[in-house]
Amino acid sequence: MTTTGQARTDRECITLELEGRALAEIIKEAERAVIVHALNVTGGNRARAADILGITAPTLRNKLAGYNIKATFSVA
Repeated sequence: MTTTGQARTDRECITLELEGRALAEIIKEAERAVIVHALNVTGGNRARAADILGITAPTLRNKLAGYNIKATFSVA
C-alpha cells in the first residue's frame, strides 16, 4: 500500500525492485550466475555445461570471456 492507502500497481513494484538499474544489467547478472552454476554442477566441464544451458560450446566460451569467468576447477 502507498501512503495514500492505494495498492501499488505491478509497474510500480517492478520499478521499485529494479532500484534504478537497467534491465540489461539485471539480465546479465542472472545469465552470469546461471553459467557459473552450470559449471559448478558439471565440475567445470564446459561441453556439459553448454549442453545443460542449451547453447553451443563456442557460445559458452564467448560468454565466459565476456563475463571474465575463469572455469578452473580442481578435483579433490
